[in-house]
Amino acid sequence: MAGEKQSKRLTWFYHFMRSNFPEATKEVSGTVLSDVSFMFSDYLDKLPEDLYKEIVPCSNVDVIMKMTAPPPFYENGYHPALVAHFHQFLEQSKSK
Repeated sequence: MAGEKQSKRLTWFYHFMRSNFPEATKEVSGTVLSDVSFMFSDYLDKLPEDLYKEIVPCSNVDVIMKMTAPPPFYENGYHPALVAHFHQFLEQSKSK
């Protein structure tokens, strides 16, 4: 089941990065992005289940729907808390 969650997350992660961090995606390879997506996936798995369900997109279609009629404060189809958690994940990764 965990592998199923990861593969779903991978489907939106590249778009998440290109949409919210375009400069970073220009400077790194697809392999690095793939590695980061798995590490971020592990980070997200540690979130409380209710928060996880609220901020992590179910699929690419979920992201597209939120891009066409975005709820307030969504960033490029993503929950603002997801973007904030990615920043926190980066900070924690830097300190390791």
